[in-house]
Amino acid sequence: MMCSSSNSVPACPNGCCSPSIGSGRPLRPPASSPPALVALVHDEALVERFAAALVTVLPWVAFLPDTDRETFATEAADTLRACASIGRFTALADLIDNWRNTAEIWSDPSLAASLAAEVSTPLDQPV
Repeated sequence: MMCSSSNSVPACPNGCCSPSIGSGRPLRPPASSPPALVALVHDEALVERFAAALVTVLPWVAFLPDTDRETFATEAADTLRACASIGRFTALADLIDNWRNTAEIWSDPSLAASLAAEVSTPLDQPV
């Protein structure tokens, strides 16, 4: 099923191409979004493939613990979908930078151990 708008984007199973409340205009990614990203907004199989590809194209992901890898992949796919819907990808770049910083910490065993250690003095107490 195709969206009834002039932008021939496949209809989203979540109904995002139906008229929005109040405006009466179909909700869809801006025409300036790359076609592959527009398709990603509407295709869960592509979202899953994107998440799997992250591990391959960003080698530093290997330093993340398994649960963090899954969380990163989910957050990246969700953020990419949101960014594609507005045609602006700054939030995705910020997310990737933040996770890369986290992977950098995990790559240093002594730093990771010190951050994982229990804090003996609460940090929220006045000195």
